[in-house]
Amino acid sequence: MHWLLALALAMADPVSEAGTAYRQALQALDQKNYEEAVQILRGALQKLGEESDELKYRDGVARQRHPYYPYYEWAVARQMQAQLEPSIFTRRDLLKEALSRLSQTRHPDAAHRIEETKEQLAVVEKAISLDSSFSSVKTAIEVLGTGERFEEALKKLDEAAAAYLTREKELAELRVSLKERQTALERRFEGVLAQRLGDVSLSDPVAAGDAIPTILKPAQIPAAAVGKPGAPFGWLGRFLVLWEKHQDAVRRSAELSGAEVNSISDAFEASALDALASGIPPGFRAARHVAHAVRMAKLGKIATGSEDVMDTKTASLVAVFAGATSTKAGEGVKSVPPGDPMAKTLEADVPARQKQIDDLYGEIQKAAKERARLTAPIVA
Repeated sequence: MHWLLALALAMADPVSEAGTAYRQALQALDQKNYEEAVQILRGALQKLGEESDELKYRDGVARQRHPYYPYYEWAVARQMQAQLEPSIFTRRDLLKEALSRLSQTRHPDAAHRIEETKEQLAVVEKAISLDSSFSSVKTAIEVLGTGERFEEALKKLDEAAAAYLTREKELAELRVSLKERQTALERRFEGVLAQRLGDVSLSDPVAAGDAIPTILKPAQIPAAAVGKPGAPFGWLGRFLVLWEKHQDAVRRSAELSGAEVNSISDAFEASALDALASGIPPGFRAARHVAHAVRMAKLGKIATGSEDVMDTKTASLVAVFAGATSTKAGEGVKSVPPGDPMAKTLEADVPARQKQIDDLYGEIQKAAKERARLTAPIVA
């Protein structure tokens, strides 16, 4: 009975009740139940309105000793609550309430938190005051989007999002719209790229190589529209650099040595495999078309040469290397999904080009034997 009496007396003590409530409020804060914490702290202050560096009391369990800063924790709750509040006006009111409670606390960190809260309140109040100019800013961003200057539009949108905190929903919807249109534009350019690469595959890189950059120019997506386009456009940039590097040598393919022909054709074969890895199968065919044209120009020069002894050594070097790269290309084509429109075209293209090489090499070998017979000494 004595312990029940002691418990009843402890619970009737305002200090004990305030201290117990304060600890409960701290638990609610830890659990991010900010409104509940405020209500508990309000009750604690009704029991004990003066803060203390060290509150001593006995509750129903044991003696307790801890700091007691209900005004400070009340301010913390409102400040944290403001960060989660979607309404800019409610956010302003919560921060003002936090400042009011901070002016009443004795907590040693109060001065620092007052400055922090003032800064947050200044940002919110500035956003509210700027709200009247939002319409013109939004219109300017929409105009940039209409002109397909999406990168600048998105940059302006980020700036607006930082300034117009009252317009989060509208700006989020505008961002979705800009991103969707930017993605649609990139898909459209991918279609143009595929078409233009098909034109490259029908061109003559040796005799009319100057036309290749002109053919591909309409497929280059403007940086103002998409700052970092997808893998197909990364491949296009690398292909154009490779073409610029070897354009003159491709034009002189017939005059190059066998080793030079293999080196240049191998670079474009590597570009072809890179195209597959970058998700642009038409690039595979276009790059291999250049490699094939270089080989055929060299083999054609050997086949039509007027020398008594044909250069079968160089022809063999080129033909054998072509066969090896053709095998790699055939393996690469297997990575193209069966449903891709280019799959069957590429499957047929690789052996068809290799057959042209093999046929021309066979003609060279046959012609070389015939010339050797015609130029052999006549034995009486």
